Amino acid sequence: MSPAKRVKLPVRKNYTIRTLMRDTMAIEVTPSVSPKIATEILYYEWTCCINTYGGEHPITKGIERLLKYMQDDYEYELLSGKLWQITDTPRKAINDILKELPNDVLDYTLCRDPSYIHSVLEAARLEREREIKRCERIEVGIRHEIEENPSDPDLYNQLRLALWLLGRYKEATAAFKKAKELGWNYDSTLLVAL
Repeated sequence: MSPAKRVKLPVRKNYTIRTLMRDTMAIEVTPSVSPKIATEILYYEWTCCINTYGGEHPITKGIERLLKYMQDDYEYELLSGKLWQITDTPRKAINDILKELPNDVLDYTLCRDPSYIHSVLEAARLEREREIKRCERIEVGIRHEIEENPSDPDLYNQLRLALWLLGRYKEATAAFKKAKELGWNYDSTLLVAL
């Protein structure tokens, strides 16, 4: 059972960047779900920081960096093959970006109402559940295509992505290795977005 199904998100009295991202990691938010959190929570906080501290303040810059990661860079890392090893899980990817941020950013208390933030996280959790169901169907289709064309590196890369989104990282790693053996590289792939 996926973490998105079994996790019960805590109702918090307030959220910091740290607790927001802890809840995000608990539901294993993927690059196709993370823009929801970025757009509906982080963008607002970033604009609040610009108005309160200015655009060059370290907290503003830190939230801007996290916002960019959740909207764009996370997906790029997955599609480009940077996230391919068994240990490259959503939790690790998000934890790695958090390590780049100073404690002042991580401890920043969010302005948005905690019930609103909780509702966005719950919506992201439900979207993650739907994504898993979609990817299960996609995996079946890709495996059928691989049977018909077993030397296509793009199909193995697509299988890797589906397996990664399903949380089956060991299988995703094996599929990526096969794609690389067959000549897959990011510059010539047909897949440009999830």
